[in-house]
Amino acid sequence: MLRLQFYDTCVILLRNVVEGRIVGLQTIIANGRTAMSLTALMTAALLGQSAFSLGMETPAADQMHDVAYQELSEGRSEAALRKLETSGAVEAGDPAALINLGSAYASAGRTDKAIAAYRAAIATQDRYSLELADGSWVDSRHAARTALKNLLTSTARASR
Repeated sequence: MLRLQFYDTCVILLRNVVEGRIVGLQTIIANGRTAMSLTALMTAALLGQSAFSLGMETPAADQMHDVAYQELSEGRSEAALRKLETSGAVEAGDPAALINLGSAYASAGRTDKAIAAYRAAIATQDRYSLELADGSWVDSRHAARTALKNLLTSTARASR
């Protein structure tokens, strides 16, 4: 987890440098303590890229499943459900499959099953970075928690 937090901090800092929000050498303050200079942080990030990638597993090619991305992106939730329920990925505890299963259930109006799928994705032992529809990359548990929170929020609004 520490590697991920450090990596996230580096990414945010690098974005700020590129976007011109941080110019020159500045000191970074983390939790009230001086951490390191921006140059040292960026150097550590660039030199340690391979160490960061070890902080979170990426599924091996033989473990990757079709997670019905195409069906979901086309709004075909029933087709996505059929694919996910028969693929074996859900039983294997694949976080991407469980998150997409939750999304398909939510789109089909089956909120209870969607909540269960998102909770299963949060609880699974497997964990890795997922690319979202907007192109950003996030931890699978974070993606599942966000999806669950959004579903619960929208359900609460609908019940008012």
